Amino acid sequence: MAVYITPSDMEKLIRDADVFYRSRKRIFRDEESITADQARERLNGILQTGDDPYIACALGCLYYDAEYTEGRPDADSAFRMFVSAAAGGVNYAKLKMAEIYSDGQGGRESPRTARDLIQSAYDGSMDIFSLGGSADDFAESALRLGRAYAEGVGLAKNPREAYKYFLEARMASESMGQGQQLREQAETALEETRKKMQQNIFSEYIAGEFPWFIKYMLEDGSLIDITVRQEEDGDMELTVRRTGRNGEEARPMLMTFPEISCSILSNTLIVRAAEPKTTFSGGDVIAADDMVWHYPERILEFCRQGKVTGRIACREFRVYPQDTADRPQPRPVEFE
Repeated sequence: MAVYITPSDMEKLIRDADVFYRSRKRIFRDEESITADQARERLNGILQTGDDPYIACALGCLYYDAEYTEGRPDADSAFRMFVSAAAGGVNYAKLKMAEIYSDGQGGRESPRTARDLIQSAYDGSMDIFSLGGSADDFAESALRLGRAYAEGVGLAKNPREAYKYFLEARMASESMGQGQQLREQAETALEETRKKMQQNIFSEYIAGEFPWFIKYMLEDGSLIDITVRQEEDGDMELTVRRTGRNGEEARPMLMTFPEISCSILSNTLIVRAAEPKTTFSGGDVIAADDMVWHYPERILEFCRQGKVTGRIACREFRVYPQDTADRPQPRPVEFE
């Protein structure tokens, strides 16, 4: 029985709207639907006139996915297409290659390679997502990377890392127009992973000796502006906001905190220093392009162009992700 493909199906397969609309006339020729065999033939024809990684990825899916092959995948042909697409920067093609390595299709079996491909797809799609691009591939790769950590695919099992990536998959899927299935899968994975984690890993805030996330905010060459406010209880609250060089807007940073079940794409954090002893220059707002942590004195110094602009010595730091003016509340967590 022939499998038919509609323009809507093909747009999802090609995964790039511009490429789809540029190729639609050549693929469908005013027909409302075509068979999977016709689709494979016509996509091959397009590739013969020039490489297009998104067309190659779609063709790989037509060779590999059960719904288009009547349960008889051509893993070798699919793999060649996915390799070509991945070389052209299509992150979804890396996820499909990971499936082939994970399932051992075509004699290929390597859990480690599968995991590395998923990681590569995650890194590439996160860059696109953080710049306001599509969330689809990032949500999918985060979900699969979480499963790799949960199941120990090519690495040691790590429920906390798995939980982190499941949080990111849920967050990204919530921004997708057709993300309901991914959201449900991420929620199920989060529930299952919580049962395997230490009961004391979740807390109302993250407390620690060194706020590593501030240094992370500076690593791509961004600056940070720090607004300082003294609280009634004696703690000091710092609003840390990334800013770009030369007045440019810094790209948002993906921040995920398993301890409070929170994953956000933002430029801003709230940091509270408990029992601080501080010195600042420049008033209530300071700027920094570097920071130094002095241990065991437990003194954090903010530097601007090599000069110290602020210094905090305190008992502990507490971190609150902030995406809006209102501090997000932790999701309730229940254990078995």
